[in-house]
Amino acid sequence: MKLIDAVKERLAPLKLVEWQAESEPPALPCVAYDAYEDAVVLLIVGQDQWHADQAAGAIFRLLNGWLPPRDVPRLRVAMTESGPDFPENIHSMQWYTLLRIEPKHFLSA
Repeated sequence: MKLIDAVKERLAPLKLVEWQAESEPPALPCVAYDAYEDAVVLLIVGQDQWHADQAAGAIFRLLNGWLPPRDVPRLRVAMTESGPDFPENIHSMQWYTLLRIEPKHFLSA
């Protein structure tokens, strides 16, 4: 199972959109992903810091298996960055949080 598939399965029915640099986030809150071979990075954008933190906390609990277990491998989740989404615009309250997800053990292909 690929890492991104494990993440999507654990977060179902939450829909993840692929993170593309030139695309605008759909609606807030937005959860986008960027998948690499050994990690997945989730970009969580909220209308303000509180909403982004609440969404990141819920996703963190789901991925770490603190809520009802799923048939997916254990994952390691870490918050890597958080801050205003548009720092040059002081009137924008949008906030982003990045979560990095790695397998806790080997995921077979």
